[in-house]
Amino acid sequence: MENSEDDPRQKDGLVHAQETPAKDVGGLQSLSPREREVLDALIAGETSKEIARRFTLSPRTVEVHRAHILKKIGARNTADLLRRVLLDQLKS
Repeated sequence: MENSEDDPRQKDGLVHAQETPAKDVGGLQSLSPREREVLDALIAGETSKEIARRFTLSPRTVEVHRAHILKKIGARNTADLLRRVLLDQLKS
């Protein structure tokens, strides 16, 4: 087993998840207008149910939009999606 001192993920005595470089969030250009609205609501911290109510959609439809957004951006989950988008905005 590898010595934890040699583990490149270890910083300040803690092992951190491997950072995946944020893919160029150029996938934002490929989002439909509704997907962009859902993404903006996610960034604002809204839940799927809140987004569904706001846009008069079913929560399942919002989940489908969210899945499409994740795939287009190349994110593993919503937290990764938000990290990528916000990092991209900071770089701009």
